[in-house]
Amino acid sequence: MRVPTALTGPIGAALAAAFSRLAARRGGEAVHTHGVELAGTVVLEPRSPAGAVLLDRPGTYEVRARLSWGLGLWQPLPDVPGLGLRVLDADGRGGIQDLILDGCRPVPHDRVPVLRRELAGWYGTLLRLRRGAPDGPKVQVAVRLDGAGRDLADAAAGLAGRLVAHDRGRLLAVGTLRLHPAGPHDGLGDSGRIRFDLVAGGRPVGAVQAENWRAWDFAISDASGSEVARITKTWEGLARTLFTTADNYVVRVHQRLEDPLASLVLASALTVDTALKQDDRGFN
Repeated sequence: MRVPTALTGPIGAALAAAFSRLAARRGGEAVHTHGVELAGTVVLEPRSPAGAVLLDRPGTYEVRARLSWGLGLWQPLPDVPGLGLRVLDADGRGGIQDLILDGCRPVPHDRVPVLRRELAGWYGTLLRLRRGAPDGPKVQVAVRLDGAGRDLADAAAGLAGRLVAHDRGRLLAVGTLRLHPAGPHDGLGDSGRIRFDLVAGGRPVGAVQAENWRAWDFAISDASGSEVARITKTWEGLARTLFTTADNYVVRVHQRLEDPLASLVLASALTVDTALKQDDRGFN
């Protein structure tokens, strides 16, 4: 589907305003506000050359996950179940691969979202991901979860699932997923948030830390740990969100800063998107 360019601006502005009001009302996030954090493993088995390290390399990978209801509607109203997966050491060099999946129809129709009230079932990457490079071939990833009921608390008993990576039905890789409630050392809280140290002349002068495991908002602190600035992801516009990997960020500096921290705050704002976000929608 192609959205007329003349409509993307007004539609994007309206959606941005609506999501901003909803986020403020819900205390920071518009959707998927409440969820349960999980940890576990995925065992991957390549089936066809994919051109992506994670899909072409068999093995067992540690994962962190978050299972949530998207809209938070009252039962028994149907909702959008969401599954966030973070694969650790996805490239064999310590890199991560994030996958954001929503309730969908079974493979090969996993780009079609569905509303339901069962957490068990199919989840898919509704936007196809690029492999290897921004202009590389595309891949879809789907997960079928078993053992989940209607309540997030049901995940406390553990979940199992099957992962499928395919290109319009051509099987690229399969995997077996096993999840359990996250413990204090393997959750998606502080230990799961991405962090960069700001160092000048070999001396730490501050840090940049993601506010949540999806790494959309970042707090910048000085050497004492006090927040001095914030980087916030903003609405990109409808067409850019759907069809590109471009992101917009706003930098808010709370007080006048002295160098070298002032320069590092600016540098971190310029590089955080390149370092973290441009890879999140593809196997780059």
